[in-house]
Amino acid sequence: MSLTPSDPRLKAALSLHQSGLFTEAGAKIEELLKDFPEMPPLWAHLGTIRLQQGQPTAALEAFDRALGLDPSFFPAQTSRAQALEKLGRLEEALAGYEGALAVKPEAWLFFNRGNVLRDLGRLEQAVESYGEALRVNPGQAEALANQGALYLRARQPLRALENFNRAVDLRPGDPDALNNRGNALRALGRPGEALADYDRALALRPGHPDSLNNRGIALQELGRVSEALAEYDKAIAGRPDFAFAYWNKSQALLLDGRFEEGWRLFEWRWKSATKEEARAFDRPLWLGGQSLAGKTILIWAEQGMGDILQYARYVPLLEKEGARVFFEVPAALLSLSRTLPGGARVLEKGGEVPPLDFHCPLLSLPLAFKTTLQSVPGTVPYLSADPAQVEAWGRKLGAKTKPRVGLAWSGRPEHSNDHNRSIPLKDWAPLLNLPLEFHSLQKDLKGEDLAFLQSSGRIRDHRDCLGDFSDTAALAANLDLVVSVDSSAAHLAGALGRPLWVLVPFAPDYRWLLKRPDNPWYPQARLFRQPKIGDWESALETVKRELKGLP
Repeated sequence: MSLTPSDPRLKAALSLHQSGLFTEAGAKIEELLKDFPEMPPLWAHLGTIRLQQGQPTAALEAFDRALGLDPSFFPAQTSRAQALEKLGRLEEALAGYEGALAVKPEAWLFFNRGNVLRDLGRLEQAVESYGEALRVNPGQAEALANQGALYLRARQPLRALENFNRAVDLRPGDPDALNNRGNALRALGRPGEALADYDRALALRPGHPDSLNNRGIALQELGRVSEALAEYDKAIAGRPDFAFAYWNKSQALLLDGRFEEGWRLFEWRWKSATKEEARAFDRPLWLGGQSLAGKTILIWAEQGMGDILQYARYVPLLEKEGARVFFEVPAALLSLSRTLPGGARVLEKGGEVPPLDFHCPLLSLPLAFKTTLQSVPGTVPYLSADPAQVEAWGRKLGAKTKPRVGLAWSGRPEHSNDHNRSIPLKDWAPLLNLPLEFHSLQKDLKGEDLAFLQSSGRIRDHRDCLGDFSDTAALAANLDLVVSVDSSAAHLAGALGRPLWVLVPFAPDYRWLLKRPDNPWYPQARLFRQPKIGDWESALETVKRELKGLP
């Protein structure tokens, strides 16, 4: 006896499945399997239903039964890989898709393989797999979207924009395609155009939290902070646990000088997937609510080097609360951090942690100390260069015949906002004709910057002599002025109390606040702001004019 397509039980099962009645369809298939247990298509069909029901383990069992009967049964091969992917068994899923592709190089299989490679962190291979999907089917909008998202992660916004433009052309009424294109436009420094895409996306899908949040970011980048805050609030109203929107709102509040609520919402960074994960300790988190008298507390560094340099100022305040303080920092900041006033013991990150009463991440200390715009602990210096190293650098630099200016034109390339804050070294060329002695504070250089540095001959390059931050601090101590973009070099000079000029983008990081020419964190600093998005030329021209008056 064999099962024919006209069998009423099979037809009923297929009809139920097509109607989305998965439980009933699965029951019909199971009845048929009692009579036809040796039919791979029935097992595969049952597996597909179980997948659609969100039961990948049961689905895998069904696909394995089908392949046990016929190892070459292609539908079961491909669906088994999908079940493995759902179960998080990614290496096995990848092998399954590779095997299926060897039989039939279909676009959707390349797409699924790309997803698995992405989830395994093999991003370049994932981009290639999405590319294969698009070669087979140029109209696969999902592959365009996923490949574009990886281009954005790889800091290739132009390539991402090409993908998203094609996706919007294919699906002009798809709000996700418009949202994605807006993200690429923002990454290219074009928030006004991005805003138009977010508006179109919201017209198609009103109240969508992701589009509202992205619209808020675009408004903030346009300098419209009050409007941005309203959009973040709408996003949070639509998704009360929307961590990324809370995190963005905290940035906007701090930028606007509204520290009390800003620091409180700043704690959402641990849930927003935009920063490193919170550390787990068996001791309670201290956020200012308990007495520290006679207690031991670990302050552990987080985020970038500039953040650590800026907020290290809080560590001595803990000792005034009666605490025994341990301060954990990356190796590059170990020596310099030991110059903090007081008796905090500085530990290298990754080492053994002593017995504790409390712990606190470094950037939660402004919240713990209830820091307001008026109560910023702005006394500098709170770090110092080693006198012996300062003297050694003095000998290395030789006799001074003109004012010495340190330059830092680029931040860490991996920083999400690096495209907005860094300035190509060639754009600094007009300053280099001034009768000043210029010194590079950069340890790592991008290729085009290195080429200009070597060809100009106007900036002394000290990369080979800059080990950790104590070396850079000693160099800075021999300079009359540091001119820097928003990078760790600016925070280093600020913490050392050195004269500091900072070039700040039109849409600045929260710590530089809005419109002010000064900064409460570093009272000696002068800020030179872009007058409009992308206009470093005007800001650099102002710096050049002011440098002419340098004594």
